Amino acid sequence: SGLYTNLEAGRAADATRTYEMSASDLKKFNEIIDKYQQKGKDAWTYTDPCSDFAADVWSTVTGENLGSFWIWDTPSDLVESIKKANGGKSNGTYEPKNSGESSSLPE
Repeated sequence: SGLYTNLEAGRAADATRTYEMSASDLKKFNEIIDKYQQKGKDAWTYTDPCSDFAADVWSTVTGENLGSFWIWDTPSDLVESIKKANGGKSNGTYEPKNSGESSSLPE
């Protein structure tokens, strides 16, 4: 348990979703990372895995929910959720609409 840094560095992702962050988005991003770091060893646990962290960060920054509706998100759940948001493709880009709704633009 705990928040690990660069544990999967160099690992190819099974699915990706990109977004160009603004300065205010970067501030939100850093704040949520700080929140998880303050949890120490309780940051990631069996019932609160790294995929929950990733979905939480993404939702906080973009407002788009990539999490499942289960108690926690497994890495496999997150991959499937990303692919669904990407219109069935493994790689895509998130672009918010003016109304606050998100759109999925597969790459």
